[in-house]
Amino acid sequence: MPICTLETNLGKEKIPKDFHVKLANVLAATLKKDLERISVTISPGLMMTRGGSTDPTATLHIWSIAVF
Repeated sequence: MPICTLETNLGKEKIPKDFHVKLANVLAATLKKDLERISVTISPGLMMTRGGSTDPTATLHIWSIAVF
């Protein structure tokens, strides 16, 4: 079962309400896995910095057996 987590410092209100569904569909097509097996979690509003800046940023983690 592929698992995807997206962590971002963007507020929840800045992320489209159906973004997790669209991301799941992209992952299913890219990983060649059934959509029913894809798990997506989005964590908005985190305290994050990249390169010393607090500009909008995100970290995406994808785990999937026998794909990478």
